[in-house]
Amino acid sequence: MKKEYSIYKGEKEIFVGTIEEVMKHFGVKKETVYFWASPANIKRADTGNRPGRKPRIKERSGVKVAIRLWEEDKQ
Repeated sequence: MKKEYSIYKGEKEIFVGTIEEVMKHFGVKKETVYFWASPANIKRADTGNRPGRKPRIKERSGVKVAIRLWEEDKQ
């Protein structure tokens, strides 16, 4: 099974690919993609709250969110 991520900026899907493809496309580290998929980052993107900074309007947010497109194996 190919593990792919769907990358969003606001409500718009901007890229779909494996972690290696995402890293290459955006020029980021693997840890950055993992952070984009973290619950804390998803909440930040949904609320527009950024600690120590002015809140953003969701549609204009520069926050990227990664959504996993596969199910984790449950054992």
